[in-house]
Amino acid sequence: MKYLAKLLGLLSISLTLSGLKATEGPLKIPIYQLQGKAHLSPYQQQAVHTEGVVTAVSAQGFFLQDATGDGNPLTSDAIFVQLPPGEKQRLQPGMLLAVNGQVQEVPPDDPAIGLTRTSLQATQIQLIKNHVALPEPVILGGPEGRPIPTQLFSSHQGNLNDRTKLQLNEGLDLYESLEGMHVSIPQPRVIAPGSPYGELYLLAHQGQSSTPPLNARHSLLLDLKNNDFQPEVLILKDPAHPDVALQGARPLAAAGYRKGDLFAGQIKGILDFNLSTRPGFFVGGYFIYPMAPLPDIQTGGLEPQQTRLTSGPRQLTLANYNVENLSPQTGEAPDKLDQLSQHIVQALKSPDILMLQEVSDSDGRIKSSVVDANKTLNALIKAISDAGGPAYRFVELPPENNQDGGMPGANIRVAYLYQSRRVSLKPAPAGTSNQSVQVNAAGHLSHNPGRLAVNHPAFSNTRKSLAVEFLFEGESIICINNHLSSKRGDSPQISAYQPPVLKSEQQRLAQTSLLSDFSAEILYRRPDAKVVLAGDFNEFYAAAPLQKLKRAGLINLIENLPFAERYTYIHKGVSQTLDHVFVSEALARSWQPEAEIVHLNAEFNATDGAVSDHDPVLVRFNLP
Repeated sequence: MKYLAKLLGLLSISLTLSGLKATEGPLKIPIYQLQGKAHLSPYQQQAVHTEGVVTAVSAQGFFLQDATGDGNPLTSDAIFVQLPPGEKQRLQPGMLLAVNGQVQEVPPDDPAIGLTRTSLQATQIQLIKNHVALPEPVILGGPEGRPIPTQLFSSHQGNLNDRTKLQLNEGLDLYESLEGMHVSIPQPRVIAPGSPYGELYLLAHQGQSSTPPLNARHSLLLDLKNNDFQPEVLILKDPAHPDVALQGARPLAAAGYRKGDLFAGQIKGILDFNLSTRPGFFVGGYFIYPMAPLPDIQTGGLEPQQTRLTSGPRQLTLANYNVENLSPQTGEAPDKLDQLSQHIVQALKSPDILMLQEVSDSDGRIKSSVVDANKTLNALIKAISDAGGPAYRFVELPPENNQDGGMPGANIRVAYLYQSRRVSLKPAPAGTSNQSVQVNAAGHLSHNPGRLAVNHPAFSNTRKSLAVEFLFEGESIICINNHLSSKRGDSPQISAYQPPVLKSEQQRLAQTSLLSDFSAEILYRRPDAKVVLAGDFNEFYAAAPLQKLKRAGLINLIENLPFAERYTYIHKGVSQTLDHVFVSEALARSWQPEAEIVHLNAEFNATDGAVSDHDPVLVRFNLP
């Protein structure tokens, strides 16, 4: 690398970059033509000359935007210009530059995503003028702004890069048309707690144009039946984050903002397709990097909830709760145990039965031969008692070491707590870790507790479901606790491959087929059986795997709730339901269940009392 002239104080600089040779007489092409009207540049791998104003500078290069643009909403007026890693930046926003370089489509770290960032690999840079005003930002949303699609990320079938013209009524194409540009968001509403990766999830113009409308808790719900994955969510990214590293940027303390907060003014920034990923998860996508201090906020005032459903002499309460790698380890306990016990005692009113997921073994993430969760569950029972709650007992069957997936060494599993003064276990021999429970001739469990289908390929390297038969007021209720395979491996909505490929769905289909068959056998042998299937199903209620359970005659109580209340989890700003409670028709008919999702975690950060990324579901059964 050799500078022929210093940039600051001189009219121009020329850069000769090792490994790249400037082509004589490069094509003179404005930025908007380099970007073109599709996802890929029509000038890929060609040497070009272009001009524009520097709008932001990062450690890897800078954003360059045409000073006037072409007024065509299909074409972005900006482009990212790459410089070699470690090249000392002497550029500043407001410089009007002439740049020679090669047009490239740069893929993210994960090539399976397929989308790219159109970039220019600089070979020569010349300063034309200093202190030029930045182009006016494109307003996103609101009555005066560019309309933001509210339903489809893409309607394309196949590789989106093959599309010859962007469709601006679809999310991915709209954001592609703004790639690298200076934009503004009027009156943004925060719709999820800030993420630990420096991301803040927003809707423009207070979310007034969103479909379906925001609920009373400022939630934007996923609507699978209408194929609405909410492309209108805008993601603000910390400009000081190592994935971005904008020159002079102020860190964005995303975790300091709360769901429901409303910014009083507009947020200006650069819209970029960020290439960052981390193993197993795609976290890149279209982000907006704020370029100035954020406006003041009006707080949303959101508070954790308490259930209205309590138990009674002829009322049984049951809660389903993913407790996210619950462990007695130092550093995770006792604070998490104490807060969780407060949730159970104060917010959930000490349910008679607790169906828990993600319970770690007794030494947590330490890699050892320990597989039982006695210490973990006893610590939780003690914390509940210390918080003024009732005495609980636990039920679990340990997995085989490192055979059920999850955090390495933690051996997470499903487990139960129950109030022994209210319910009891129906007498039967206890099963073992490698023994599959069966349905006996009378329609009861052959073993109590018992794990389901432990050797079936559908449950290979994932959590096994655990069945327990309880007695309440002399009547049997069979509970099946589930934590189905995660969505890891699915392609995201922000992908060139449309519709997204749901690789993980096949395993959940196989798992729910087994659960359906097991439940059907109970009901065949005992048609009036009271059966509950609950847990973290890692699936949406309208998705194919859960439809299998409904076809078996089971009723999803989540679907009895108003649409606006159906969420237990928030992913990238979109509220959705992964946790469900299914009941047999006989149970629904005779015990009249009432369900409620108690929002304690998904809408909050740990500083506000969250102990998990899932909200619990509470059900009250009303005996005649």
